[in-house]
Order: sequence, then structure tokens, then C-alpha cells
Amino acid sequence: MSKRHDPLANYKERADKLRRKGDIKKAIVTLENGLKVNRHSAELHYLIARLYKEDKEDGKAAEHYQLAIDAEAEYVPALLELGQMHLKKGSKNKALTMITAAYEKSPNLAATNAAYASVLHQHGHLTEAIEHHRTALKMQAGAPSQDKDIQLRDDFNQPETEKLMWDTLARLAEGGVHAFAFYGTLLGVVREGGLLPFDKDLDFGLPYSEMKRADKIMKRNGWVSANQATPFFNPVAYYHTDKKATVDLFGMTVEKDGTAISGFWMPGIPKEWNQISEYAPVELEKIESPEGERVWHAKDPEALLETIYGPEWKIPDGYFDTVIAAKNLRGFSPITQCFALPRIYSNIEKGNIKKAAALLSATLKGMPGDELLLDIKRNLLTHDDAKLFLEGA
Repeated sequence: MSKRHDPLANYKERADKLRRKGDIKKAIVTLENGLKVNRHSAELHYLIARLYKEDKEDGKAAEHYQLAIDAEAEYVPALLELGQMHLKKGSKNKALTMITAAYEKSPNLAATNAAYASVLHQHGHLTEAIEHHRTALKMQAGAPSQDKDIQLRDDFNQPETEKLMWDTLARLAEGGVHAFAFYGTLLGVVREGGLLPFDKDLDFGLPYSEMKRADKIMKRNGWVSANQATPFFNPVAYYHTDKKATVDLFGMTVEKDGTAISGFWMPGIPKEWNQISEYAPVELEKIESPEGERVWHAKDPEALLETIYGPEWKIPDGYFDTVIAAKNLRGFSPITQCFALPRIYSNIEKGNIKKAAALLSATLKGMPGDELLLDIKRNLLTHDDAKLFLEGA
């Protein structure tokens, strides 16, 4: 339809100009004025929802995605977006209904396969999830049309978050829980003397047998459970409503041969399908935190970091993804694949070539000779930013 015959074209054009200028609220008002011309326009409701989401007003975004679906029941973009919002909130059944409808309407789109794979993963259907993750990657053709200069985030190392970390570890220690800084949190404390600026959450380790006791202490100290948005029983996620911080509590257990293990574990699947990381038993000692309180800490943190990151742990690498690149992974399990494949896809989609190449390099070490991944490697190698990560992978 030409602009002459599309009564909403001018509203969309003006809103797009306002958005590009950074005036999202005026762009929203412009599109809402367009609803006076056609209040049943699925496209218009969808565009308004996208703007509200960009403006971090998720409630209003969800409302307009739903209005788009009410106007046009099979409007795929709105089904995908609202379905994924439900998935993040832990409403897995609503998400499955919407994303399945989108997939059945448009099975030949990379985006519908990627979203369908994610919701299948949440429901424990890992084999089917991997199949659709691979389909999405194949449809994507392995490379964006152009590189984007995407910078690593640098906003995590806030003093209040670090104080919250030490305070929480102290409260857990007081309550008889042997919780200690783990993964990226430990890496930051030991190497940087604080939290990693490009990290996104806190990580604690603890004996799995102490999880229930830890849960009570966490909830008494301002943390709320965030596990409804994940399919895992390990780790357990919490969110601090005042400090706006997230922490993952990774339970550890010891196998019969003395190997300590942790990782991402789901109920109802074979044990070997889980993401399992192996360790020598971690010895702990009490230290005094910068806040002057007694907390548990790894007795030999350097050895623990080398187990996870290799001897390169001393060299900052903002592109290292512990979930799929850790040196102590037990194989490259279905859950690990369900992390790796969509992360490669989403970073290619965003044009973040360096991150996509780093993820692909780590995945090829776990899945050597995989033809799909090798095709993506060949495509990414046409970008100079990828060569540092992929040459020799």
C-alpha cells in the first residue's frame, strides 16, 4: 500500500523520526494518535508496544502486544514478543501457547525457530530445542549484513553491589551456610579487587545440602526467588528488590569418586544431559571482608580459578562465557548446547561479531567437526573482528 492509500503511514514516519532523535515518549503519543484513525491496527499496536518496551515500560508494552493479537490473532511479531515476555516472567505455558502459534504460522523464519527452541528448552524438550536452535542458525546464514561496534557493558562494578555481596555472604555464614564467592564474582575479587565491571550478576557456591537453609536466610535479607523464570533446580536465582541485583547460588555435591560437581541442572532429564562442571573438593576458610565481617572464602582461590578459566584467568577477557567455555565442563551436554547455540544466534543477529566469534570458538571445541558450526565459522571469518577468535579454532 502506498503512503497515499495508507492513512497510518504519516504517523509511522513521524514516530520513526522522533524515535531516531531519542524522543520515545513523543513517538508513542504520535502512534497513539494514529489509533484514532484505526484502533484495530495490529501493526500500530505492535509498534507502540515496541516503543514502550524500549522505554522500559513492560506493562504497557505487554498490553499493546495483546491488543495487536486481539486485532489479528495470528500476528506473528506480537505473538513472539509477548510470548518471550511471558517466558522471562516464568509463565511457561502462556509462552508455549503464543510462541507455538507463531511458529506454526511462520515455520520458515529464523526468529520463530529461535523463540520456539527457547520455550521447548524451558519445558525440558531438549532434543527438539536443539533441532530448532540449529534451524534458526542455518536460516540466519551465519553472518549479519554489517558489523556493529557493540561495546561491553561497564556498569556492574557499583560499590553498593559489592557491599551487598559481602553483607549477604556474612549473613549466610552467620546462619551456618558455607557460601563463598564463585565464578565471575570470585574472579573479580581475586584479580580485580572488586566486581567485574562487565559482569551481570553475583555468583556464590555452597554445598547443595545447605540450599534450603540458604533460601530462608536469603529471603530474610531482602532477596526474593527468581527461579520461576528458569527451568533449573540448580543454580537457584534471587533478586534484591532494593538494590536491583541478581545472585545465582550454585549448589555443589561430591560424587562417589571424590569429584565435586556443580552446574546447571534440570529436573526430569537424564543426569548426563545437564551442564556439569567438575572440581577438586573446594576447601574453605573464614576471612574478614572489607566490611569487617567474617565470611567463607576459597582457601586456594587461584587454583579454583585455574580449574574454571585455565591459566589465562589472570588476563581480562570480557568475551569469555563461563557457561560454555569453562575448562572443567564434563562434555558438551544438551543443556550446554541449549546455551551455546542461541547465544551465537543472538549475537550474530545483533551484529556483535567479536562476541559471536568467541562463543563459536568455544562451541567448536565442544562440538568439533560440526558442519553447521563450520559453515558459520567460514561466514564469520569474512569479518576482520572474528579472525582473532576463530583462526585456529
